[in-house]
Amino acid sequence: MFASSLQYKPLSDEDLRCYENEHWAEMTKVLEQHAAVVKELMEVINTCLCNKQEGWLQTLFDIVSSSAYQKVKSGRDELLVLERVCNLAEREGVERKSILFEVSSVSDVFELYYRTVFYIRRFEMELADELCKEIIPFMEEWEITPEYLLMVMESDAIIDWNGAGNRLSNFFLQYGYSVYGQAILTWMLGKIAENS
Repeated sequence: MFASSLQYKPLSDEDLRCYENEHWAEMTKVLEQHAAVVKELMEVINTCLCNKQEGWLQTLFDIVSSSAYQKVKSGRDELLVLERVCNLAEREGVERKSILFEVSSVSDVFELYYRTVFYIRRFEMELADELCKEIIPFMEEWEITPEYLLMVMESDAIIDWNGAGNRLSNFFLQYGYSVYGQAILTWMLGKIAENS
């Protein structure tokens, strides 16, 4: 219950300006701290990816799972993508060579991810076979694994995962990439069972 002596009244223009100035300074300070943490993390990550010294992959996994990284990743697409790629690499273990071995910076990881989205979107939008076939040299150049393709297909960038998955799996099976085609079919069956 409120005390009867408390009165609510509109803020004067001067009170409002003081309030805004006080909070603007706080917000500016928080944003500066956030930017400093992001810059420091990016420098360490880029050094890790560029030099690939002993234990670099575990160091990268530790950074991505750190509380500092978790606090600043929101709203930073490149950090969100890096986290997904690292989580995949950790799950894949030593059986598969992660694309992290092929890149030397966070921007490389981000660019490769969106180039993969770009190729998958060609299937999603039912573009001509000639354009779709360009995914093969891209995959071979970057040693893209089926798991990596599936990680990208699960992203929000692919709207019609079912249509894209059907066309991709048929394409891979037709052109002799059965491991990829089977992986996509298995993933799709799992998604259908999940959604029913």
